Amino acid sequence: AAVACIRGCAHTFLAKSAVSRYIAARNRDKVSAQLLKAVRNDLGPIVIDTLLQRRAFPDVVGEDCFTPALLACVMGRVEVARLLLGARADIDKPDETGETLLFTACSYGHTEAVQFLCGARADFDKPKNNGWTSLHLASHQGHAEIAQLLCHTRADIDKPNNKPLSATPLLIASQFGYAGVALVLCRASADIDKSTDNGVTPLLMASERGHAVVAQFLCRARADIDKCRSDGVGPLFMASQSGHAEIVQLLCESGADIDKHRSDGPLVIVGMAEVAQILRQV
Repeated sequence: AAVACIRGCAHTFLAKSAVSRYIAARNRDKVSAQLLKAVRNDLGPIVIDTLLQRRAFPDVVGEDCFTPALLACVMGRVEVARLLLGARADIDKPDETGETLLFTACSYGHTEAVQFLCGARADFDKPKNNGWTSLHLASHQGHAEIAQLLCHTRADIDKPNNKPLSATPLLIASQFGYAGVALVLCRASADIDKSTDNGVTPLLMASERGHAVVAQFLCRARADIDKCRSDGVGPLFMASQSGHAEIVQLLCESGADIDKHRSDGPLVIVGMAEVAQILRQV
């Protein structure tokens, strides 16, 4: 009888413990949902801290795949992000595309948030699923100050993204004409002649797109002005074909070899009189 009584008490205790754990889990789920809603609704740090003190899960994921910390970085709310990381939110937790908190802050141009995350030792070279890093994105968006922060944090300045592009941050900045970013990367000793798999260099890209200021930076940084891509097309050929007279002038003054390109050469394919005149004067 005594044994049966002990067993009965034990079963009751275990049952009550299981119920308590279930209630606690339900309560935590509820508080965690409130935390996500509070961050989304831009409520103050006091509210966020209160919910965290009530054991809200800092990495709760909403239906849109956003976590509280990810939302904070989207909104540039550094103090909220600091509270969440203090509650052990995962600083490098990726979403379904591989985007982390740092990547999100770079995407939205929140310099202060980027500075905070770098100081909190976020993995600044962690790529998304497509191989893009935070520095790739800063270069793509033209965020020169953020690019400078990442360079100072010793991000991999010459890391290419995934094939088929295999583009470096400098090539991306050259493609979109972000002279400020290109200057930051050049001053940080980026490999100015590093090309894509088919041989496209930053200078060739800037020459094709007509970004004269970027091309000027690259020439001053002593880029190889005669380096061609795999089909024999070089910066001078591309600038001539595209009718970018200012860049043609720059390349010629920098000593470009007008005969070292494809067999049809810049002089043959130009249609603009201004470009043709520049080339004939060389």
